[in-house]
Amino acid sequence: MEENILLRSVRKALELIQKDDKDTAVTLHAIRTWCKENKVRNVKVGNKILVDLKSLLNYVNND
Repeated sequence: MEENILLRSVRKALELIQKDDKDTAVTLHAIRTWCKENKVRNVKVGNKILVDLKSLLNYVNND
């Protein structure tokens, strides 16, 4: 079974979360920390972190 992976920069992922919830407590620092702790799936390309948007949204909605 093929899974669709939506990779976004940390900043773009935060913008998408803020679009749905203007008062969100999620920050750039939080997303970067979750990536470092492997709580959300991500790929590092050079110095840039690309976040799997589905993984991030699942983590935020379940925790």
